[in-house]
Amino acid sequence: MIQTSPTPSNVTGASKPWWVVGSGYAACAWALLFAIANVYLQLGGPDPLQHWRVHHIVGWIMLMNLAVIPLKLLACLVALALVQPWGEQLSRPLRWLLLTAAWSGCAILIGYPLLGSVSTALVQNGLLASPPAGILVGGGFQLRVILYGSFFLCAGLLFLIPTWHYQRRTARTR
Repeated sequence: MIQTSPTPSNVTGASKPWWVVGSGYAACAWALLFAIANVYLQLGGPDPLQHWRVHHIVGWIMLMNLAVIPLKLLACLVALALVQPWGEQLSRPLRWLLLTAAWSGCAILIGYPLLGSVSTALVQNGLLASPPAGILVGGGFQLRVILYGSFFLCAGLLFLIPTWHYQRRTARTR
């Protein structure tokens, strides 16, 4: 009889459910498409969210736009490492680094739209004179603010599912 070496998911006694793997791949796709969107806008492509206006991104905004592209590509790798067998085979320090990056990404992606919603409510009720820098706020019912925030909130949830599952799964192998 031929024996094969056990995979890490077999070692821990738990396989990954399809919805965990699917959310990891969806998070990877989201990050990749978001990075491509940054490149597209940086190259002068018309912005479909701004009435097809062409932005001439220069100065510090250009530097920030270019700096987030590698971060978004890193987010692709993080999402894949959470659901791929090679992610479970990482050494303990690298697993810790992976979980730190994943949980940080979840906090940012979920926290950003929550901060925007709270800021909008505070500005609309006169409890805050102006929103924090970089937070989209408008008067009345703002569908654009809700859709913009939902874009990040959904991504945060897509990262949250495999991150939580990875942490529970790899805790058994420490």
